[in-house]
Amino acid sequence: MCRRSDAPFPLAEAHGQQAAPLRFLKGTPGVLRRIRGEALSHRRRRRSVLEGRRRLRMARTTDPSLGGGAGSPDGCPPRSHRVAGPRDRSGCRALSRHQPRETTLKLYYASGACSLADHIALHAAGLSFDHEEVDLKAKRTKGGVDFTTINPKGYVPALVLDSGEVLSENVAILDWIAQQDTKLAPSGPMGRTHLLEALAFISTELHKSFKPFFAGGTDDEKAKAGEMIGKRMGYMAGAMQGDYVFGSSVSVADHYLFVMLLWAKRAEIEPPAPLAAFRERMMTLPAVQKAMQHEELI
Repeated sequence: MCRRSDAPFPLAEAHGQQAAPLRFLKGTPGVLRRIRGEALSHRRRRRSVLEGRRRLRMARTTDPSLGGGAGSPDGCPPRSHRVAGPRDRSGCRALSRHQPRETTLKLYYASGACSLADHIALHAAGLSFDHEEVDLKAKRTKGGVDFTTINPKGYVPALVLDSGEVLSENVAILDWIAQQDTKLAPSGPMGRTHLLEALAFISTELHKSFKPFFAGGTDDEKAKAGEMIGKRMGYMAGAMQGDYVFGSSVSVADHYLFVMLLWAKRAEIEPPAPLAAFRERMMTLPAVQKAMQHEELI
């Protein structure tokens, strides 16, 4: 019996003799069957691949939608539709994974509404997107589409993702944008949690408090709302960790807070001094300027 270290094949070749591997496998029919089976399996797989390529070429020749047909003798898509890259199973050049992908990201907004926060954030994140204004009274987009077919809630913002899924509500959209560009969220293991905490406070305690000013509230209702908004803004001023909500870097929470301060100015509510200075800083940011120009606010 031969051990691995005593394998006879190299010795036979070293003496100029022709190696005869099968002679040394005498008495081991199981090994022979396995080797023969593997060889047969390999040939079958090879035939299967070749047959698959043949069928695909035939299909491309008869179906133009598959990219073959006339002018494509190899059955592959026309050269104008191909890029250099590794060949796929059919033998055709595969599309590069680095080709630019068309975006269908689209923001539905109303000028000066809370959707301005999302508009600013999308620009700050450097995302490519379309935007279309919505008439909130008529519930129709500028293109004449019934907006409730896009967002059944009937109000902005609504963000259509590349997948076709529609996101609504500022907290959800701003959180999604911050996940696309992590610089727009505080860092650390609790960063996202603190971001959601700030967004929730702005949405429920500040945003909702402005309702009497936009929904035909009485003077008494507006006065009470203004007093409450002043208190909430006082809390935000004390919670600021620097020039911005979370320190020296701008986050999506700053975009949302900035819009609330624009509303406060419109409602003639005087914010605390730190927030008044914050509003002026935000006005100088390129993303803010761009979004406000798109919405014809400046």
